[in-house]
Amino acid sequence: MLVAEHVRGIEAKAAFILGGGGDMIHADPEYDMGITGAMKLVAFSQALGIDLQFHASGPAHRVVMAATPNTHFYEMALIGPGMPNAVPPVYADGYSDQPE
Repeated sequence: MLVAEHVRGIEAKAAFILGGGGDMIHADPEYDMGITGAMKLVAFSQALGIDLQFHASGPAHRVVMAATPNTHFYEMALIGPGMPNAVPPVYADGYSDQPE
């Protein structure tokens, strides 16, 4: 069971998993103390022998995913017809994770 999408931070996610709250960690380099925090969660999940998946998408997500051997898919959120991502663009170069 993939858990902790809305549990933020390394200690809280670790406590959740160690308490038997799930089988996989859902991490986010934007919400879980940046790339460093995300990589700490990668190391924690590897130490336990469990998988980790990254929440949502973006440049930081791609970087940490490329360095994570125990992850298996790239999540693209809100890509259905007529359902654009509600987050305003923040990248000056026009980066987008929309399918087009």
